[in-house]
Amino acid sequence: MNLKKLVDKRASYSTPHIVKTLFLVEKEPQGRFKLMKELNLGEATVKTLLKNLVRGNLLKSTKGGVVFTALGKKTFGKIKGKMEFPVRIDANDYTDRGSYKNKFDSAILVKNEAKKIRSGIEQRDIAVKAGAIGATTLTQKNDKITFPSKGLDVKKFGDYLRGFFEINDNDVIIICSAPSYNIAEYAALEVGLSLIVE
Repeated sequence: MNLKKLVDKRASYSTPHIVKTLFLVEKEPQGRFKLMKELNLGEATVKTLLKNLVRGNLLKSTKGGVVFTALGKKTFGKIKGKMEFPVRIDANDYTDRGSYKNKFDSAILVKNEAKKIRSGIEQRDIAVKAGAIGATTLTQKNDKITFPSKGLDVKKFGDYLRGFFEINDNDVIIICSAPSYNIAEYAALEVGLSLIVE
């Protein structure tokens, strides 16, 4: 299913908001007010998002909140089979370059899509368009993470990332940096989705 068809531009939400909603619904039924807090969106926007996901037959309403339909579970399974939900990481945990003031990082793992990566510039551009300051793209080959920057210890960084993800050869990890974790997370989702959508 093309999730972009479920985006209502007038309501100020995007495909990453839909995907985050699906990840949240996987954990437990979600109510409107809880989603407002989790998605950092207003009530009218969340109502429209949920209405479109119900109309698209991905979710259904219950007394306990929205839950997956059979199609929703199948659609989410395809997404989760290709990427993990972004995690918050702290640059000060893996680098000695000093404090990263006003910079927040979120990392996402996309499975078995390294063949789609060229220089990583494309991923950076998508992240910046989504509001991030920038993005770094990593891939794993022969059990080693390839990191394009000379400023960080690749092994130390790789070990750090393995604390969050099970990384296999041909996997991609994208780290998005932004003025807030919220923006970094949505930018990471935007980049991840760009790699898994056919």
